[in-house]
Amino acid sequence: MVPSLNRRCLKLIVHNSAECYPQRIVQELRNMDGRLRNTIKQQQKAVEATFIEWERGKSPTHESNTKLVEGKVAN
Repeated sequence: MVPSLNRRCLKLIVHNSAECYPQRIVQELRNMDGRLRNTIKQQQKAVEATFIEWERGKSPTHESNTKLVEGKVAN
């Protein structure tokens, strides 16, 4: 996603080089920042949801298998 944002910014600068208004460039950068922040938030939520599902999927069998692999089961 970031490379397309960079291309968009470059297009804005190149296409408007004759009328390069700093305010427009700053606004586009703010828009890009907002989109990037939203993307990061969505990815964080997805990772958190995946982790929660993984935690819910843990079962006593899984824990005992982990202990067996780690050699923690008493004989």
